[in-house]
Amino acid sequence: MMLIRGGARVLVMLMACAGAPAFAQTIFAELTSRAVAEPVPVKAFAGQWQAPLRDGRQGWTRNRLLLGVQSGSMSLAYLQRYDHVLRFSPDTADIYWRDRNDQPLAEDRDYTLFLDARHQRSQGLRIGWHGATSSGFGVDAWVSLLQGMDLQEGRLQGQLSADEDRYAGQATIDYRYSRDLLFDHQVPAPDGYGAALDVRLHWQGERLALALEIQDAWSRLVWRDAPFTRGGIDSEGRNDDGFSLRPLFSGVRGVSGFHQQLPRYTRFESRWQHDRWQWRLDGEYFLERLYLRPGVSLQQGGLDVYAGYEARMGQWHLGVSDRQRRLALQLGTDELAVHRAHSLTLQLQARFLF
Repeated sequence: MMLIRGGARVLVMLMACAGAPAFAQTIFAELTSRAVAEPVPVKAFAGQWQAPLRDGRQGWTRNRLLLGVQSGSMSLAYLQRYDHVLRFSPDTADIYWRDRNDQPLAEDRDYTLFLDARHQRSQGLRIGWHGATSSGFGVDAWVSLLQGMDLQEGRLQGQLSADEDRYAGQATIDYRYSRDLLFDHQVPAPDGYGAALDVRLHWQGERLALALEIQDAWSRLVWRDAPFTRGGIDSEGRNDDGFSLRPLFSGVRGVSGFHQQLPRYTRFESRWQHDRWQWRLDGEYFLERLYLRPGVSLQQGGLDVYAGYEARMGQWHLGVSDRQRRLALQLGTDELAVHRAHSLTLQLQARFLF
C-alpha cells in the first residue's frame, strides 16, 4: 500500500480536519526555495552552462512545499520536497563548461575529475510537535514520512589530459538513478520510502530572540531495486576547433537496494528589538559554507518591512509581513537581472486562524 496516494487527497483530509474546532486552529501554507550556483548563474547551471564561467566547487537547491493544519502543540502537513546537490573540482566544472560551449581544452594540461551528485524528489506527511516553557525556551520537532519520486546519486573520479590537438581521459563511476541521464540505461523506476527529522530550538526574551534549526538532522530514504551503473569510463578524441566528450563505458549494470541520505542543513536567527526597529543576524550552514546575513526590519502601520545582505554570494534580501506573520514574503538575489543570479531565495507563508 502506498504511503501517499497524492497531494490532493491529503490536502482534502487536512481541510476536513480544519473543520473540527477541537483539532484545528490554524491552516497554513509555506513555500521555500533556496538555490546557489557558484560557477555559473542558477539558470545556466540548471540548463546548458552557456554563461561566463567563474571559480566554484558546488551548486545546490532546496525546495519545500507545505500544506497543513496546527492545533496547540501538534501539526500535520502534506509535504513535497526537491533537493539537488552537486560538488565538483574546478577542473570538472571547466571541462563541462567547455563541452557545453564547444570550447577547446587548454593544451599540455592534466585535469583532475571529481563529481559528487545527490538528488531526491519526494512527498509525504510531516508530523510536528511544538513545545514551549514559561521562561521563553521552546523546542519544535518534525518527522516527515516520505515516498521517493526521483533518485539521482553518483560519484565520478579520474583524470583527463590534453596534448596538442588530442585529449584522452579515464574515470571510475558509481551511479544510482531512477532515470539514467548518462548512458540511457532503460529500467523501471525504483520505489523509495523513508523518513527525515527536523529540529528547532528557540528562546524569546524581553528584547532578544534566538533560534537554531537543523533540517535533515537524521534522514534516510530506502530505495528498492534501484538501478545502478558501476565501472570505468574512457574518453578520447580531437581537440582542434572545439571539444566534446565521447565517453565509452565498461563495467556492470543492475538493480539492488540502496539507502540514500542527504546532508544536514542548519540555519539560525537572532533578533534584537529596539522600539519599532529590529536588528537581525541570520545565517545558514550547508556543504561546509557559512552564509551570514545581517539585516534590519521596521515595524510600521501593522507591517514589518525587512532588508538584509548576505556577503558570501552578494545576495540582497527584501521581505514584508504583517505583525502576526499571517502573511509573509521574502525574496533574495545577487543580481537584479535574475537570469544572471548565482544565488536565489524565495519564502512565502500564509496562516489562517480559526
